[in-house]
Amino acid sequence: MKPKFTLILVAVLLLSGCPRKESTGFLMLDMAFQFNGSDVAFSESAYYTNSAGNRISIGEVKCFISEVALVGQDGAVRPIAANEGIHYFDNALPATLSWTPADPVEAGNYKVLRFRFGLIDNQNTTGKFPNPPETNFAWPAMLGGGYHYMQINGKWLDGDEQKPLTLHTGRGQQRDSNDNITGFVDNSFVVELPLDHFKIQENQTGRLTLVMDIARWFDTPNLYDIARFGSAIMQNQEAQQALRENGVNVFTCNCPVRK
Repeated sequence: MKPKFTLILVAVLLLSGCPRKESTGFLMLDMAFQFNGSDVAFSESAYYTNSAGNRISIGEVKCFISEVALVGQDGAVRPIAANEGIHYFDNALPATLSWTPADPVEAGNYKVLRFRFGLIDNQNTTGKFPNPPETNFAWPAMLGGGYHYMQINGKWLDGDEQKPLTLHTGRGQQRDSNDNITGFVDNSFVVELPLDHFKIQENQTGRLTLVMDIARWFDTPNLYDIARFGSAIMQNQEAQQALRENGVNVFTCNCPVRK
């Protein structure tokens, strides 16, 4: 074998044996809050009417999402590994409303954004988040511990009387006939949102806006009447379940049109 041919053959073999460098970019995920399609005015004097006829004002919305992942056109699920795919959003803390995970995402076209609303039981452990603001979102130990999934705080009108609106979701409780706690309920749920022409390009950041329409917490499939279920519901699994079932319909995802 001639020396020149041998060198070429060795070079080809070495190149074919090297793993191909993956083309990657990054994901940026923003959060927006609406009521029936319009941006929420966060004020205790701005009232909205839900499908049950309750008049409510909204001062704060805070929530956890977790297990964030993108689903490619090929059906492959590409999870976000940074911070275990967990992020905390808080309308009063603008820095929390835009999240760019540190780990890269494989470049390509994606058809679904998937996430869990709240924290699944094996992630929802007391003390997991030692620093604010997440640590301030703790769920009482006597009610199962861990962390809230969501807080919607404001006011609602019971007739002419203004009352606190404190829709707080999280781990539920199973109770016996004497109202003693006998077990706990994971009220987190998975959301899958279709994406239209969303692409992560190499060395670039693809941006998505996750939109929570607060009106939908109150209407589909369960009509949620605050006068019936109440506002303070941390110990009310029936109310937690109704909101959990409605929550699948609360979110949409906006992405810029690809040029």
